[in-house]
Amino acid sequence: MIKVLIADDQNNVRTSLKLQFRVEKDFLVVGEAKNGEQALQQAALLHPDITLMDLNMPGMDGLTATSLMGQVSPECRVVILSIQDDPATQAAARSAGAAAFVPKSDVEILLGVIRQVFIESTRNSAPT
Repeated sequence: MIKVLIADDQNNVRTSLKLQFRVEKDFLVVGEAKNGEQALQQAALLHPDITLMDLNMPGMDGLTATSLMGQVSPECRVVILSIQDDPATQAAARSAGAAAFVPKSDVEILLGVIRQVFIESTRNSAPT
């Protein structure tokens, strides 16, 4: 089961994503956040495998929250889901520590990307 935290300031986006995850047997939405600060608080409490993070949110934005995620929830991987889909934004997301970037215009690939990030993270954390 892949535990997911959804961080997006738009309620309709969070609701739509929750509905999408609900029909998948390998996903469990463990929490929601409206901004980066809430995302960090929820991640520290809930220990999600993946935080699905929007970039443009009031207060603390998604890039700042992504850069701090490793401090509050080291096991959590961040997947950025954003309407901004330019190379500079994608590079900034990766520099902040995002494991993947999915444009909101390509949301149909989201589940596959999350599964891949989860598989890679479990491989990387497996004892050797």
